[in-house]
Amino acid sequence: MRQLLRCRRGAAAFATVVALVPLVGFVALGGEAGSWYVTKQNAQNAADSAATSGALKLACTLSGSCNDTFTVAYRGMEFAARNGFCNTGDATISFQGSPNINAPNCGMASNNTASRALDFTGGGMSVNLGVLSAAGGCTGGASFCNSALTYRPPISNPFAALDSALTNLCGSNPGLPATCGLPNCPKGSGPLVPYTAANKCTNNDVTISGNTTALTAGVYFISGLLSLKGNALVTGTDVTFILLPGASINTKGGGTFTITGPKTAPATGSLPPAFQAYAYLFQYMGLYDASATPVQFGGTSKTNITGNIYAPTAAVTFQGDPVIRLSGGAGCGELIAASVTFNGNTTLDLTGCSTATKPTAQYVSLVQ
Repeated sequence: MRQLLRCRRGAAAFATVVALVPLVGFVALGGEAGSWYVTKQNAQNAADSAATSGALKLACTLSGSCNDTFTVAYRGMEFAARNGFCNTGDATISFQGSPNINAPNCGMASNNTASRALDFTGGGMSVNLGVLSAAGGCTGGASFCNSALTYRPPISNPFAALDSALTNLCGSNPGLPATCGLPNCPKGSGPLVPYTAANKCTNNDVTISGNTTALTAGVYFISGLLSLKGNALVTGTDVTFILLPGASINTKGGGTFTITGPKTAPATGSLPPAFQAYAYLFQYMGLYDASATPVQFGGTSKTNITGNIYAPTAAVTFQGDPVIRLSGGAGCGELIAASVTFNGNTTLDLTGCSTATKPTAQYVSLVQ
């Protein structure tokens, strides 16, 4: 026993084991600290790129010759997202509640690079799309996300030329609400007046109460607030509404706003010179919303638009129980917005589209 107690064989191993406990702890702490450093560096890169992008946009705006219509904040957040940091609530296309999307020959695409570019929240929804894709990821219902094509190249904007034309008309940073140099339309010709060679004007801060207004075909510029009250009804066929920056339409006073876009491109004389080269883009265009004011269809808002809807800086929400039908070339229409949310029991019906209009999503995949 005395010899066993005096034996020192294995003492080094015991001491090593004891020493390894704090050593392993320090190694783990070092690894954790390393991940903190990488996260901090990535966050700093995102912040620097966002600040640089915002500064470049501001410098462009101050130069007075900027063709970029997006805000400083938008450009900052855009480049922060490209570097992996974005608002987790920033879902470009969101499905909430129990919407019914029936467009088997059409597609939806989100150009948002965030992980929540597509977001499915709630149950009982029905989504029947030819293609659903995103430049970012998809969260929510697995049955919907599994069929979505995620992290794909962004879709090109077919109406992008209108953004630079708007800048030429209104300037790079107009005061809101903007009239873009257009005089107020003359009174006495009806509550709303189309833009013509004789009346190069905008309908500025117009209120329509308790009347039915049948619009003649044409292009109508709206600035400020267009308010429909007392069950007022505004209808029109072959009509395009252009909401200038800061403009909005309010139908919460019981009004109904129903228009159908033109089947042919408007004559150049019905557009300001800044838009005349792009008259072809207004074919089938029901609404060109150049304002960043959020837009709501359905619920207490009775707005029905048949034709293309282009709202590049506005958040568009379909709320309650509206039934939306978009139409345009070949019976199909396009909706382009900064973000789109389908709430409640919204129905989006594009079953009139032919199989020839079904979009395809291109991407490269490596296989063995």
